Amino acid sequence: LLCSSPVLSVRNIIPSLYPNFLTISSEVFFILLLSLNKPIEICFGRSFSLTFLRSIFKSAAFVFIYYFFSNKLVNNYIFELNKRKIKVASPDINLSTDEYQVINGKIILPLTQIEGIGPSYYEIISNVRQDGFKSFEDFIEKCGEELPASLIENLIYAGALDSFGITKKSMIDNYGLLINRKKYSFVKNTLKIEFTNEEFSYGYLLSKENEMLGVNIKYNFLYQYEGYYRRKTAIHIEDIKEGKVTVLGAVTKIREITTKKDTKMFFINIKDETGTISVTVFPSFYETFKQIRVGMVLIITGKAEKRNNEMQIVLDDFRQI
Repeated sequence: LLCSSPVLSVRNIIPSLYPNFLTISSEVFFILLLSLNKPIEICFGRSFSLTFLRSIFKSAAFVFIYYFFSNKLVNNYIFELNKRKIKVASPDINLSTDEYQVINGKIILPLTQIEGIGPSYYEIISNVRQDGFKSFEDFIEKCGEELPASLIENLIYAGALDSFGITKKSMIDNYGLLINRKKYSFVKNTLKIEFTNEEFSYGYLLSKENEMLGVNIKYNFLYQYEGYYRRKTAIHIEDIKEGKVTVLGAVTKIREITTKKDTKMFFINIKDETGTISVTVFPSFYETFKQIRVGMVLIITGKAEKRNNEMQIVLDDFRQI
């Protein structure tokens, strides 16, 4: 019933499902929500809903499911799971199927959550991994000519190949060589494969993961920089109100301009899991700010104000972390 209808009228089905909800695990309950992969509306009043949720879940942490009642999509579900420290893991090339699963206490995302991986490509991967992929080289050996290069990159950036213990940059740099080494056996001994520890910037990986999955799992501010939020050193972008604020985010865009007085300044965008905001960097900060690059993670303090009906920050101070 849950998976057959995009809209759920709980008032009609609670009498029959209520006993099962009392025993169902919290992870399975979330999988039922996630499996819809479309908006969900639960049609009953606030007072009744909160009482119902408290009776279902022993832990008060799960009362936040009320958040879901406002037609949020899968990325919102996963964001809230991360926020409440319910473990969600990236897709795994050896473990993930085309459905959400609970493995070792974690909700594992399906391979089909990854951009471009539809049923046909999932079937290809599933058919050739009968005994599992032993290494990155083994994966490329079996799938390199079956999957488009763009999908191999999508799998890499989504974290599906992280279990091989190789940096994403090394995989991106070498997968083409591995494909050619198999395709042209006469050059097998001349194509040298080197896996280094060099990695892309945190901000770049955060952006690519979000692009592939629609949400951040491994590169996640809530986990990576939890201390800043717990100590209230910084707030989330979605919580910004007018006045002095301190936020933490990855730089996604930098635009340099020259003013009428022939001085230089920047307009930048920073992003966390909750949103993106523009930051104005006046000429007085130009010299100290000009070394900043896209992908860097900054703590920014400044004055938040609305301009053209959008919240922006005027920089007072910053530091890189």
